[in-house]
Amino acid sequence: MTMQHTIKEKMELYTSSTKGHLQDLKGLLENTDKKYSMTEEISKSGYFWTVLHYASHYGHYDILIYLIEYLQDHPDKFEIFNMQTTEGKTPLFCAVLSGDIKHLPDKMRIIKLWFDTNCVDLSLRKSSGEDLLQLAKKNKLYDFIVEYCLRED
Repeated sequence: MTMQHTIKEKMELYTSSTKGHLQDLKGLLENTDKKYSMTEEISKSGYFWTVLHYASHYGHYDILIYLIEYLQDHPDKFEIFNMQTTEGKTPLFCAVLSGDIKHLPDKMRIIKLWFDTNCVDLSLRKSSGEDLLQLAKKNKLYDFIVEYCLRED
C-alpha cells in the first residue's frame, strides 16, 4: 500500500473508482508525469481502501477488468489483489458484502472475475474472524462460490 499522494490526487482516484469513470482512471494511472498508484490508500486515513476495494464494492466490472489487466505482470499482484482494509476486507470480500440481493448477478460476475485471477487467498479473514465462505453464506452466495471454486475447467 502506498501513501504518497495529495488529498486532491486521492480524491481523483476515489471519484473515478467509486463513480465508474474508467477513462478518468486510465488517464490517472497511465499518466507518466504524475505516477499515480493504484495501491494508494484513498479512503479516510487508516482504513486502507484502494481503487480495487471501491471498484469491487460499487460493482464497477469494467474498472476491475482494467485494473486486473493493468497488474497482470506485476510481481506483487497476489499481495495487491488480497490487500485488506482495517476491517480485513479484501476487494473480493467487498464484492461479496456489497449491495443487496437484487444485485446478485452483478456480484456473481465480479466474484468470478476475482476467482479467475487465480490470486484469491482463501486463508484470509475479516477482523471479525469471518472467512470468505462465512461471508458468502450470510450474503446468499455460498452455493455459488463453492460451485465456482470446485468447477473443472
